[in-house]
Parts: sequence; structure tokens; C-alpha cells
Amino acid sequence: MLMTSAHVTNFRSVDDSEEFDLAPVTCLVGKNEAGKSAVLMALAALNPHESTPARLDKERDYPRRLLTQYAERHSEDDALAISTTWQLSAGELARLAAQVGQGVVTNASVGILRRYGAKLPEIDADIDYKAAIKWLYGRFQLDEAEISVIGAVSNTTGAHR
Repeated sequence: MLMTSAHVTNFRSVDDSEEFDLAPVTCLVGKNEAGKSAVLMALAALNPHESTPARLDKERDYPRRLLTQYAERHSEDDALAISTTWQLSAGELARLAAQVGQGVVTNASVGILRRYGAKLPEIDADIDYKAAIKWLYGRFQLDEAEISVIGAVSNTTGAHR
């Protein structure tokens, strides 16, 4: 996967970097304390490796001047720190199709984001849930009687009742 853009918010000195495109060579330019290193640390915290100390910590990383207002500013969900867009190659799409079914992932562009308090990154992909469920029926060799017990579901939310 190739990261094509990023957007950092609510991370250290960066209130809102605005979305920026990433090319094979991307240069961050700014004065001292402008947030260049903060942008890189947020990117590292997107999906850190066990040996990497880059983890999102609300007490340390959320903008300090706003920390006392965190609960009222983010009453619905934890604050978003980093969101990225990735482009899947044809080979990666083919490997996904082998794992989840042909035509289930309908767009080669995938969003990956990280919020404070989240143990894992969130993935935003365009998915044809009907195709996914049909593939699962075939994958587990369900017959018509078994499918009728499950009922007519059109997404994964309806499938786990």
C-alpha cells in the first residue's frame, strides 16, 4: 500500500495540519516549534511497532492548552489524531479478493485513522456487504436451509443478531 495523503489534528503543537499529499519525496518545512516533528510522530503512532515508542497518549500528546476541555470537545468519540489515505495496488486488491471475496472491496483507496484511546487503527474502506455475505455463504458452504435461518441480511451488523 502506498500512503497518498495525511491529516494530523489535536496532536501536540498541531491543531490542524490540513490534509497534505505525500509524494515519493515529501519535505516538511517550517520554523522551530512549528510542528514538523509532531507530524512525523503522529504518523509513527498510526500503527506503531512494539519496539517503537510512538504511541498516542492523551495526557502527553493532546494539545495541553485544550486538555481540560477534552471531554466536552469530544463527547461522542475520542479525538482524532491522524488520518491517512492509502492506495492499494492491483496485486494487493487481488490478495484481498482471495481473502474476502471478489468485488467485496470496491475502491482501491482506503482510509486509515487513529484516535486517542483506540487500541487499533480504524480502517475506512468501500465494501459491498452483500457481495461479502454471499462470499461467506459460499466459503462456509451454507445450504438454503441454513441461509434461511440467518435471514435476509444485507450487512455485517444484521448478520450478528
